[in-house]
Amino acid sequence: MSADNATAEAEVRQALTAWLGAVVGDWRHLKTYRIVHALPEQPPPAPDPTVCSAREKPGVFVCGEYGSVPGMQWALLSGRQTAEQVLKERAAHR
Repeated sequence: MSADNATAEAEVRQALTAWLGAVVGDWRHLKTYRIVHALPEQPPPAPDPTVCSAREKPGVFVCGEYGSVPGMQWALLSGRQTAEQVLKERAAHR
């Protein structure tokens, strides 16, 4: 983010207002943190984050973006894919 703090706050408020409505106008800004290295290096080639690798061995599943592209969206996708794999295997054993 290269914008100054006031501009960044205004942009965040605008996005939050679109999502949550006018209540955002009543919120008080506390502090802005600029995290320079929020994500680790991602040199190419990067693994495909949409490929599920949840099953390690029978009954053992793993999830998280540590084996993929770093970021919240990939951690959440990995969690969903792992949950789906667990449910699929449970259904197969019934």
